[in-house]
Amino acid sequence: MAVVKILKQGETDKESNDIWRFALHSDYPAQKVALFGQTTLKILSGNTFGTKAVVHSLGYAPIVFAMFQNYSNRYVKVNGQKNSYRPVDDEAQIYSVKTDSSQILFNADPLPSTAPAGSDIDINVYYLILYEEI
Repeated sequence: MAVVKILKQGETDKESNDIWRFALHSDYPAQKVALFGQTTLKILSGNTFGTKAVVHSLGYAPIVFAMFQNYSNRYVKVNGQKNSYRPVDDEAQIYSVKTDSSQILFNADPLPSTAPAGSDIDINVYYLILYEEI
C-alpha cells in the first residue's frame, strides 16, 4: 500500500523518520492535539455579542476547531467564521475563532442588533487546538 507524505514548508527530506517534519504522513495520525477543553463565553445584558480569550503557549497561531453551544442549545461547528441563521426569523448568527501566537479568541454574535440580551447569556465553547500552525 502506498504511503502519502506531505512535508512542512522548508523541509526537504521526504525519507525522514521524524514525524514532526511532515504536515501529513499516512503512517501516523494526521492531527496532533495540543490542547482541548471547554470555556464559557458570556454575552452581558444589553449587548448582542461576546468574546472569550483562551491563552496558549505554542508560540504560533494553531489550527483550532470549536463547537459553540448557542442559547437554543444547538451546536454550531466553527473553524474560522461561521454564519448561521435562526429558522424562526432568519436572523444571522455569527460565530468566529481567531488565533495568534499567544491566544485564541472565541467570538459570538447570536442576537439581532435590534434585540440585545435582556440578561447575561452563557454560550459554552468546546475546542480542540492542534499542533499544526495556520
